[in-house]
Amino acid sequence: MRNRDVLRIWGGLSKITDKKNTKFSFVVLRNKKLLKDVVESLKTIQVQKVDGYDDFNEDRLKLCEKYAEKDEHGQPIQVKQGGEFVFKISNQKEFGDGILKLFDLHENYKENLKQKQKAFDKLLDEDVDINLIKIDINELPSDLTESEISLIEEIIYEK
Repeated sequence: MRNRDVLRIWGGLSKITDKKNTKFSFVVLRNKKLLKDVVESLKTIQVQKVDGYDDFNEDRLKLCEKYAEKDEHGQPIQVKQGGEFVFKISNQKEFGDGILKLFDLHENYKENLKQKQKAFDKLLDEDVDINLIKIDINELPSDLTESEISLIEEIIYEK
């Protein structure tokens, strides 16, 4: 199995933790424990800053503030989205053009980001040796959807 498979399976297991089947829940829990170290390592690598990030981000935040809708005090409005606060942008087209110009202005950061992504993609294609715990297809909860099954098919077997 490759690292990218580990992330996909981890995502699938994380989405189906609320199923009402003790044996299935046990298999999910055990497999998450087996995958946890690899997932945490990959996520740590994925979120590492690249050279030039701080300067780029400072300019990006100024751009966000410029194009954000303002409240009655002239302060940029932020809204909660997916657990994070983001600026409520008033003109997406101009803001998007501004972001593209920022990447051109910060060419070194842009190149470092591309190199990091190439290296991470290569890492995702590396093999990892993890022996997942499998479960018989007949033991699966009846409310699993096709898309949920596709995310975890490596742990399912048929007798």
